[in-house]
Amino acid sequence: MAGSCRVIDEFAKDNLLGRLRRDRRALLWKLDDLSEYDARRPLTETGTNLLGLVKHVATVEARYFGEVFDRPYPEPLPRWQDYDGSDLWATEDETRDQIIGFYRRAWEHSDATINELPLDAPGHVPWWPEPYPNTNLFAIMLHVLGEAIRHAGHADILREGLDGRTGLRVENEKRIDEEARAAYFARIEQAARSAGSRECTYRRPGCGTMHMQEGPLVDEGPIDVIRLEGEGNSVILRLTGRERPDGQDAGDALTGEFLVDTPFVRGSLKTWVLPDDLRHWQEALDALDAGQDIAWRENTRGPEVFIERDLEEERAHVTIRDASSSLTTVTVTVPLVDAWFDDAYSRLDRAWRTWHLTNDGQGSPSAIVDATVDSPGSS
Repeated sequence: MAGSCRVIDEFAKDNLLGRLRRDRRALLWKLDDLSEYDARRPLTETGTNLLGLVKHVATVEARYFGEVFDRPYPEPLPRWQDYDGSDLWATEDETRDQIIGFYRRAWEHSDATINELPLDAPGHVPWWPEPYPNTNLFAIMLHVLGEAIRHAGHADILREGLDGRTGLRVENEKRIDEEARAAYFARIEQAARSAGSRECTYRRPGCGTMHMQEGPLVDEGPIDVIRLEGEGNSVILRLTGRERPDGQDAGDALTGEFLVDTPFVRGSLKTWVLPDDLRHWQEALDALDAGQDIAWRENTRGPEVFIERDLEEERAHVTIRDASSSLTTVTVTVPLVDAWFDDAYSRLDRAWRTWHLTNDGQGSPSAIVDATVDSPGSS
């Protein structure tokens, strides 16, 4: 039985040491082919940097596999009790080779301790509070492995931010496919925005199912929930109040109007906007932000909106089509830059916060209650 325990101990030790060696190599690889500046510079607001991570993990190994088992590291180390963060960055006088060399020598010292002691060998960590200082080799191996894994993960993210390179081993590194990465990023971003929209719809004040008094609730003036303008053209959806449309069983609705202004056409289309319309506009924004063309309120009894993005020119072709009443279609071109999306989401959020809408039934926008066009447009 004792022999079986020794076999299990050796298996555990070999496995833990193998994983520690793997993560050591992964951490060092993150420095490959970097300039001195990129290897050292702070990459987060808290100063995290790649060479500093290597220096820190080297210090961790040297101390935990050194004095904890009365096997002090043969080179001077800062007192742990005097820790001031100096092991988390490289001074201008410390070379990259010096820090990497320190890390490799710390490996050798650590491996010697691990190989010479059994897993239950007692150790004492003087900087740990009571009742934890007394420990053993197995616990310290787990602790140091956790440190190595954690900081190798930090390094992976930092390196990706510098030049896009990722991975655990250089031999498994794949060629960077910028288009595939962009599409994957956009897919996740869209899912996150959609989830955020549902949170707004069901949890936020102003987005739940509370009934408010009938009539307008605007106390800061109308809200332009959609505002696309520039190059002499503009398309605006202006919300002006809240009420329950006559004969409408779909709960509360907002009153509003589409305003179109171009050098050739100026007009307005009054309409209702239901809670579902705002939810669908959130989804349309998500898709538009991801570089897709969108259709909003298509095939409904009200003005339809179609937006085609021109990513290279940072413009959009916006079409307002009223197929149910005025039979008018107008297309305008406006600038559409990234900063516009922050404003668009803010406008949508303000609409939810200003009106406490309900959605008691299923439905689509009712017919346009009024439509006027000052001059003929394209159709």
